[in-house]
Amino acid sequence: MLNAGDSTSPLAGEHRDSERVLGEAGVPFTVLRNGYYTEGYTGQLGVYLEAGEIVGAAGNGRISAARPSTCPGWRGSSPRPPARR
Repeated sequence: MLNAGDSTSPLAGEHRDSERVLGEAGVPFTVLRNGYYTEGYTGQLGVYLEAGEIVGAAGNGRISAARPSTCPGWRGSSPRPPARR
């Protein structure tokens, strides 16, 4: 999750909490995160097709996603897509 501190996404909480704890530790830090994984979108295709749109933080902008295997630190297993709410 990029820009977790400014995001209203329900998925941002864990990332925001992690950054808060790091900040409270009193040591300099840099957080490197991958963008949103493709599976986060493909797992919701039925919802998007039914709604006729993909609703997200990009508003009317474009989205981009990455396959986990193209990201640093990938160990061969894909993350599970977010649970439907």
